[in-house]
Amino acid sequence: VSKKQFTSYNIGGSVGSPGTNIPVDVKLIQALLRMVFSDLEGSRPAVLANDEPLVLDGIYGPITHRHLRAFKDEMRRANFPTVADGKIDPFPSPKAGTITRLKQKFVLNKLNDLCDARAGEQGKSDLYQKLGSWDDIPEDLRSALKTVVFQP
Repeated sequence: VSKKQFTSYNIGGSVGSPGTNIPVDVKLIQALLRMVFSDLEGSRPAVLANDEPLVLDGIYGPITHRHLRAFKDEMRRANFPTVADGKIDPFPSPKAGTITRLKQKFVLNKLNDLCDARAGEQGKSDLYQKLGSWDDIPEDLRSALKTVVFQP
């Protein structure tokens, strides 16, 4: 029996406040947060009730900030360790993993895993697994996603 394959989407620099906020990285985080809070049923917290769904514009503005904070707040309420710093860091290279970055790495892992799990539960696995095929994915993000490696 083969193990399920999954995708772990990564970013090149931190997204949030403070963060490097490279536009293509912000677009990926926006896409994942939009998937969790808007595209999948029953997962929108009350704090985001009046916000429009995230636009994949690559700008770390107030709506993206609220979505990121809401995600990290949900993690803390579920007793997952995370730093209340308003940002998500990329997965460090295996050689560069340090204690100070592990909590943030976990946040990006959790965001990926949550998107994959919720999409699968709702029969929408392609929503996560084929993120690059969405109609509204900006071309720079679509190109960046071509380098994603599927891991066993």
